[in-house]
Order: sequence, then C-alpha cells, then structure tokens
Amino acid sequence: MKILKFNCLCHDKIISYKLFGDLINNGHDFYCEASSLESHFDYLCFFDSRGISSGYEGSMVEGLINYLTKKKLSYLIISRPLSLTTWATLYNFLRLNKINASNLITNLGFVDFTPKKNDVLENVINQVNYYMGDVASSKFIQMYESRNGLSIPLYITEYNINFYENVQQMVDQFNKVFIINTPYVLPLSSFPRVRPASFFESLIKTSNFNKKLKVYKNIDLGVIGERETYDAVHYTKFGSKLILDKLTISLS
Repeated sequence: MKILKFNCLCHDKIISYKLFGDLINNGHDFYCEASSLESHFDYLCFFDSRGISSGYEGSMVEGLINYLTKKKLSYLIISRPLSLTTWATLYNFLRLNKINASNLITNLGFVDFTPKKNDVLENVINQVNYYMGDVASSKFIQMYESRNGLSIPLYITEYNINFYENVQQMVDQFNKVFIINTPYVLPLSSFPRVRPASFFESLIKTSNFNKKLKVYKNIDLGVIGERETYDAVHYTKFGSKLILDKLTISLS
C-alpha cells in the first residue's frame, strides 16, 4: 500500500487529494465533488459504498448535494475513494490533506467490522495501523460455504482501545458530527447473496461502536428490510430517501 492521489471536481477545476491505500476505486460508486475552491467547507461528507449504492440517481450523495446547494452551504463530498473505505480511510485522509471543514457527515463503520477473507482483511488492518500504530489485528470467526460449494475461512478485525480513542479524537475536531449509523437487517430477509451468521453479528458491533462515539447526532435507522436494502448492505432509493429525511431534519 502507498500514498495515492485522486481528483475531485470543482466546477471546471480539478483538486487533488491524497489517500493511503492500494488502489483508488474506479467503480460507479466513487464520487468526489467540492462546491468551491475556498479553503473552508461548511460540511465534509465522507461515505463508503452506500453513499451511492446502485446508482447516483436517488442516492444519499445526490440528495445531500441538492440539499446543501439549496441551503447555500459549501461542501466537500467523497464517496468510496477506496474499495474498502473505513474509519481509518477518513483518519488517514485528514492526516494527509489540509481539510478545513466545520462539520462532518459520514456513514462509516460497516467495513471496519464485517467478516472478510484474511487477505482482504489485511487491507483494512494496514489502513488502520498506518497512522494509528499497532491497534488492529485479525481473528478467525467462522467457516463459510460459498455458492460454489467452497469452504472459506472468514476473519474479523479486532481493535484495541486506542482505535476508539483515535476515532473520537478525529471527530472532536469538527463542530458537529452526524453519523448515519449502520442499521440492522433481519437474517430471515431473502437476498440474492446469502450472508454468513457473523455478518449479522457485525452489524450490531458496527452500530454499538458508532453509538459509543460522542458526536452531535447519531442517526439510527433501527431495523430495515427488503424495502430499504437490496442486498443487506446497500440502500434502495426508498432506503436512501428514508436516511435523507432523517438527516435533513437533524441538519435543519
């Protein structure tokens, strides 16, 4: 992994930012836009893949840009700059770039706690330990049978108290922080991709970690189902609107 550069659109200008990672995400859910070339933003909005989900139209990112523009509030909005966008991704981003923003809106945490193959999990751990030090390690959680009938060992990331303290210190630099918390999805919901039991346990861990953070507003969606998410992770247009409605009420 190394220091990477990615471009952000600002009207007809390009701003470059730095990240620590393996490869800048080039999928449809990568997005970066700044409302102005000014050095200060009213809002930094930093999302994982759920910021855009299946498409930009009807997404949280589109709705939030429309809301902030209407309110004449300046913003820097970034969605899934790395394939694995975590709390550490944001932490490293702020350490590598001079970002002056009054407030933060984010939905991070899901990728930090969900089970993964060990080689994928190493990516998360490398991001965490880059600036924070040795605060994260991997732990075997379960064997999982894939759709091809392969038995795959899954691992989760374990964090010591310093990880929480670093994330808390990071969010403390903003006047107001709005966390869109990871909702719980019922295991009985039928989605094309079957999720392992540890996946649903990780949703609770994510929510508990985010709720422990002392921030201005933690937006809790509670329990959601097939109307709000199409794969137990990403949001439908209905789910995105539900989040935006709750968020904009908090921002008002």
